[in-house]
Amino acid sequence: MHSFFANRYTHLRISLGFLVSMHAIGKTCSAHPFHLFAEKFKYGHALQVGSGLLVIGTALWAFCPYLGGLPMLFIAQLLVGSSSASLGIVRAYVSEQTWPHRRTYVLGRLSALEYAGHYAMPIFGALLVTLGAVM
Repeated sequence: MHSFFANRYTHLRISLGFLVSMHAIGKTCSAHPFHLFAEKFKYGHALQVGSGLLVIGTALWAFCPYLGGLPMLFIAQLLVGSSSASLGIVRAYVSEQTWPHRRTYVLGRLSALEYAGHYAMPIFGALLVTLGAVM
């Protein structure tokens, strides 16, 4: 998707860098409000809000060529980045629910699963694109 916009809007190359950084901007700006929300309400509610933002952002990201193009992609990246701030809430919940002597082990496994997803999902997406091109 990024290459589609980079090729189509070559005069906006600076926008591509800003577009990529929107994920980090969304995560940074929403981390503290997410944690305040999780403290005031329950962890489950904060995780539901994060999951909802992820679903909305992903849907906008998938259909952005039909919903306004590049400006909609900026909004989608911001929403997906905002939803990733809930990963800190998951870690806080796990650390509260585990015994102190098992906390390092459990948080290590959680981090391993998170990073495995970061590496596996782009490969999975590339395979889906390849299968789509074959069909």
